[in-house]
Amino acid sequence: MIAKINPQESVPEWHEPFLQMLAVIERLASLAFRDRAPEAKEDLTQEVVVNAMQGFKRLYGNGQVEDAHPSVLARYAIPRVCEGSKGGNRHCCREMLSEYAQKSKGLRVDRLDYQDHEDDAWHPNRGGRPSRYPGGCRLYEDRFWRVA
Repeated sequence: MIAKINPQESVPEWHEPFLQMLAVIERLASLAFRDRAPEAKEDLTQEVVVNAMQGFKRLYGNGQVEDAHPSVLARYAIPRVCEGSKGGNRHCCREMLSEYAQKSKGLRVDRLDYQDHEDDAWHPNRGGRPSRYPGGCRLYEDRFWRVA
């Protein structure tokens, strides 16, 4: 037998107060990323909302709801998003593909292939494209990594 869940019981207590602040947080995030392309702006705004929600949930759990204002939550979340923090993930500088590791360690990750727009085909990154390594592998800064 499958038990039915009452939707009113599954909504956490902090949900309603956060929803009242959501429009202001989204507007502040949208202003912060106004120079970005529309799709990137939307993604970054949603990341700000996730980080603000996590901060609000933490404040609510600690009984500090009076300190939770939309502008404060947005000012907390926007720099975190700018430094590459993804909501729900820990910072891991050993994960080479994360924006956080690339920014904090000064790493650069390039593609191993490229698309030729003349024949619309993908080719390995060899010859004619900048590369520091034989065979076209241009992965990370030399002082941190070497290609095996």
